[in-house]
Amino acid sequence: MYNSTNTKYEFDLKKANALLDEAGWKDTNGNSIRDKNGLELKVLFQSSVNPVRQKTQEIIKQSLTSIGVGVELKSIDSSIFFSSDPANADTMARFQADLQIFSSGNSNPDPGTYLKAWTCNEIPQKKNNWSKPNSSRYCNPEYDKLWQQSNTELDP
Repeated sequence: MYNSTNTKYEFDLKKANALLDEAGWKDTNGNSIRDKNGLELKVLFQSSVNPVRQKTQEIIKQSLTSIGVGVELKSIDSSIFFSSDPANADTMARFQADLQIFSSGNSNPDPGTYLKAWTCNEIPQKKNNWSKPNSSRYCNPEYDKLWQQSNTELDP
């Protein structure tokens, strides 16, 4: 009952190319990387050391490179990436990159606690010692309001 009919994904490199063109990101210097106003479109993509994740990074890099996005891959030892050391900038909570990949998910039949992790107050930052779970830093006040309503409503 928690599976939304509104959830959909689209993988369309032609459409991505067109959107980047429309937004003014062009390869003006012929180096295969799009640029705009003197800034090249490059991303840093990090993950923990793991063969499956490194292969996934390579596949994603190949797709991004094909549409003119420069990609630098970074692999971080798992003991560092998943640590809670607030002083280490290479942890997933610090997320000092443009993209990162790891797996996690709900481990409870009731998704309420997991869904709370996506609220604005759960973003890890210096003032909470990088200890909150919303490492993607998703923040949407409307989502927060709906989560609060779902947390107090007894009728599913």
